[in-house]
Amino acid sequence: MTGSMDATYRCVRCHSPLVAQEGEGLSCPVCTADYPTVGGIKVLTLKPHRLIQAHVGRVPERRQELADQREKLSAQGEVDSPQGWVRALQGYDGLLANLEVVEQSLQPAREYLASHPARKGLLDDFLLESAWPSFHMLGYFYRDWGGTDEARFVTDLFTGAVQRHGEGERDRVAVLGCGACRLVHDLGELFSTVYGVDLAFDSLLLARALLEGGELDLSFNFPRPQLPIAQKVVRVQGPAQKHDGIELVTADVSRLPFSSSSLRYVLSQYLLDIVPSPNKMISEIRRVLAPGGIWINFSNLSDDNSPPEVRSYDQVNNLDLSSFLRKSGFALREESMHRFTLLDLSSVSEWALTNTESPIFFVAQKDTLAPEPRDLFAEYFARQGDGVWSLAPRLASPVSMIQERIFTAGGIQEGKRIRFSGSSRALSNDMALLAEGLLRMIDGTRTLGEMFGGLKENYGNLIGEEDFLGLFSELSDVGLIALTAPSQPPRPR
Repeated sequence: MTGSMDATYRCVRCHSPLVAQEGEGLSCPVCTADYPTVGGIKVLTLKPHRLIQAHVGRVPERRQELADQREKLSAQGEVDSPQGWVRALQGYDGLLANLEVVEQSLQPAREYLASHPARKGLLDDFLLESAWPSFHMLGYFYRDWGGTDEARFVTDLFTGAVQRHGEGERDRVAVLGCGACRLVHDLGELFSTVYGVDLAFDSLLLARALLEGGELDLSFNFPRPQLPIAQKVVRVQGPAQKHDGIELVTADVSRLPFSSSSLRYVLSQYLLDIVPSPNKMISEIRRVLAPGGIWINFSNLSDDNSPPEVRSYDQVNNLDLSSFLRKSGFALREESMHRFTLLDLSSVSEWALTNTESPIFFVAQKDTLAPEPRDLFAEYFARQGDGVWSLAPRLASPVSMIQERIFTAGGIQEGKRIRFSGSSRALSNDMALLAEGLLRMIDGTRTLGEMFGGLKENYGNLIGEEDFLGLFSELSDVGLIALTAPSQPPRPR
């Protein structure tokens, strides 16, 4: 059974309004997609089950890796420095203790997966998961909830801009890249509803526990995790005052789950330099903002994510920010540069490394009205047309298929890996063959219909239409492919 319609959210597949399910979660009455709420976190991604499964699966893999390393160290016997040997073992113990903290927060996710078995699609392993695992993000939890100057600076930067540039009612705001969520909590003083948005589902579960007043004991090795010259366990405590208007959402900023023109404010922190497709993110921010809405950003400058044919003049980090934003449908209201020590843990240990960066801060206002770009994938999933099959994809960013041969004390290990946008992932032999065949077909001349027909000949019913188009929708979101109309009419599928 379904409940009332939620006007805030829309389906990320077909763009239809979502309805609340009886109990928890949202569903789409048009394309029948389900979006669960797990541990209080709304999961609004194209494949929520796959994302939850990926986050849950990374913890045991990491635990096994650390346990093997610790066992190998422990078995060394007599060493030159007994004190160093003990420190190293204690360092592994601290890292394993952190995994226990993460493991406890993932209990709702494990319960969800146990009660919601899902069919695994043949194409599910092709695309990389881009979110950092929470056990690599624990330093940011100390930054946000350890009473640091850094956290206070970030809050003052954003809240000050809201007070200077905001007009009208402060009803709702979305924080993209919310991480450990201290900024989300602090904005609860200014807004009736705060949406904390991040692709890192497991980090949101940890943040949820703190927002509800919980505490976490975190172990740190200094100066680096595998070099524990100094070790410290710190306790971070959630706020004494809880804000009821906070909603945490797992979502991709390249495909935001909010209805068009539904928000007056969008804030983004440390995202534009790391997302695969900055232009796609900017387009989505503009879409969800109401006319005259405010976008506030704080991020590093980088053109590392640009495809070969696009350089910094097409990025937000160009030398003329005002011109770039105007081209993107925004008017620049404020711009500044800040010297900022990112993740300063020097108050915890004198051995802590520090990294001073120079992020850019700006405030922009949605300046022009324009129709929402047509999305042929959404039209297909909404059963409103099949025009998507006539699009011809071409690679917009380089992809590497790597044959690995690793020589170890235990023998030779061989494997295959796919790499793009600075990330890589191991593939099974079967998946590597499929991925390589698929990449060969992405040449800008074959239509999606022709490509799907070719795959059907080789794989039959193992690959369905929706799985195939869902994959290419994701590849477009991350900027790996560009989609154009073919130069000649497509052949039938």
